[in-house]
Amino acid sequence: MSDDQLRAKSLAVFHSLVSTWSNDLRKEVSSLQDDLLKKLDVLQDQMSKYEENIDEERILEFVREVSSLGGGGGGGNRGGGSLKAVRRSLTKIDEGTSRPEVLTLLLAELAQFAPRVALFILKGGSCIGWNGRGFNDSPGFNDDGIKRISVPTSANTVFSDVINSRSSFVGESNKHPDNIQLLSRVGNVLPSSIFATPLVLHDRIAAIVYADSGDGPDPLNKTEALEILTAYSSKLLDALSAQKAVLKPGEPVAPAADPAPQPAPPITEAPAVPAPAVPDSSGTVMFNSADIAALKPATEAPPTTAPPATAAPDLDSMDSDTRKKHEEAMRFARLLVSEIKLYNEAKVTEGRSQRGIYRLLRDDIERSRQLYKERVPEPVRSQSTYFNDEIIRILADGDSGLMGQGLPAG
Repeated sequence: MSDDQLRAKSLAVFHSLVSTWSNDLRKEVSSLQDDLLKKLDVLQDQMSKYEENIDEERILEFVREVSSLGGGGGGGNRGGGSLKAVRRSLTKIDEGTSRPEVLTLLLAELAQFAPRVALFILKGGSCIGWNGRGFNDSPGFNDDGIKRISVPTSANTVFSDVINSRSSFVGESNKHPDNIQLLSRVGNVLPSSIFATPLVLHDRIAAIVYADSGDGPDPLNKTEALEILTAYSSKLLDALSAQKAVLKPGEPVAPAADPAPQPAPPITEAPAVPAPAVPDSSGTVMFNSADIAALKPATEAPPTTAPPATAAPDLDSMDSDTRKKHEEAMRFARLLVSEIKLYNEAKVTEGRSQRGIYRLLRDDIERSRQLYKERVPEPVRSQSTYFNDEIIRILADGDSGLMGQGLPAG
């Protein structure tokens, strides 16, 4: 074979290989484009579902009704308070940077439009009390008592009505036969009217906002505002999940319908669902004393390596700017740890019983610690142990021995 023939044959083989590579590359690019288009379609569908969470026509109707009243509080069963108040509440809720904080701000704002409000999370076939506002004035009850209430979703209550209809309910408190079991547990008051609306996350009901008229003679007349704030919070929570990718397995969702009607279990006391702290609050509410006693081992455990408690910085001796930074650090640490507990309640319980909380929650704790370090200035961190203080206070109920070995200092 001559040199020219060899050169021609080599060139032909080279062109063949280049052509093959080019075809493969085009196929790969085409496949990537198809995947991208599919993901864009999915994202578009999700955005459409988010938009469906708020009924714009009802909002406009609400705005028109408030406007016709000169911006003041409204009468009528579906009226909705002051437009300015709703706008202020939306702005306040928008300040939330985590799920627990958004929910806490939501409850605080809802309390402006109803005498008593509460949030119940759907979990394991029950609606479990998370937190409440306005119950401290109810004889024989208080806000913290909400955390001990568990309502089975199979019971014929306002909750099952909302779950099945995926819409709000407002009406007389005796509308559902089993409501009396719930109402009898929230104080010695029988409200004349009650309200409930679903809080939807990722197109599934994750919680229910409850409100009632308390012991007042007037029925609820600001339910439209309650619906708007709840729907807006649903969208905000969805957005936070998409931005921060904080969704975890075991997220509370609406339970599947039973294949056949079954007798509803009684409404009982439930383990307290932790309510995260907000600015100027006294701290995160823990399990009640009976629950804590049941979680502690009967025998003495061996010494652990949990860091000893350190004296807290003296805030009173600081200038206003430094004190503000320390207070913000304490608040942020409390929010981070409250979120760990909110999403890992079973692990916290198991860790307490085994005196090994850190071993079970190491990844979550260190991930939150990194966020704490990124946001809190080094001078504040070097003078304090706020993050570990909240870890021990919230996750271990103040008992560092329950953390087990390995918890870093700081």
